[in-house]
Amino acid sequence: MTIGEIIAGASAVVSSVCAAFTVFQASRWRNSDDAKAIDERIKAVEDRTLEHGVQLKDLPSKADLASVRSDVHNLDRTVAGIDAGVTRIEQFLMSNGGRS
Repeated sequence: MTIGEIIAGASAVVSSVCAAFTVFQASRWRNSDDAKAIDERIKAVEDRTLEHGVQLKDLPSKADLASVRSDVHNLDRTVAGIDAGVTRIEQFLMSNGGRS
């Protein structure tokens, strides 16, 4: 065996030991209080996201807003017509002194 083969073998062993240690530490961390706290925070964020999704679903659509805008525009035109009629009646009453 050459020195290069020994170094390669030792490197493989060290790499395997590091990988095993990492797996062992990860499994221990998964059951730790920190991991549970992070999991609870993630669940809380997911719940809030779902809640916001439901709230956004209930918002009016673009078509709904266009319909309301059209209704308001029609109402504005109706009020303008009524206003013009009231103005004519006021002018008539003012010019005739309220007598017919």
